[in-house]
Amino acid sequence: MNCLQRNTTLSKEQRRLLLLMQEIRYGRIEGLSVRDGNPVFNETTKVVRYLKFSEKWQDTSMIQRRDLLDKPQISELMGYIGSLSEGYLESLEIQEGLPFRMSVVEKLHS
Repeated sequence: MNCLQRNTTLSKEQRRLLLLMQEIRYGRIEGLSVRDGNPVFNETTKVVRYLKFSEKWQDTSMIQRRDLLDKPQISELMGYIGSLSEGYLESLEIQEGLPFRMSVVEKLHS
């Protein structure tokens, strides 16, 4: 059973983000809004893929191979996104289908 079948606590948008990261494998997601702890995909959201030449491509099927929810990077990402009432992920870098680094723009509340 894969992690998405096992886990019922992730929202539809959070699952979509996990799947997108797996699909991208290496690259980044830019312009991803966050509202009430959930990613919001819209026309400003872009995917930038990193491609390496002369490297043998491997079919990763990462969701079937590993339980993503046990990965600390996933836990940290979902925890951070979940804590945002409103924000903007300027850039979320992905390596091997996992979040690696991100820059976040947050709104200040007075």
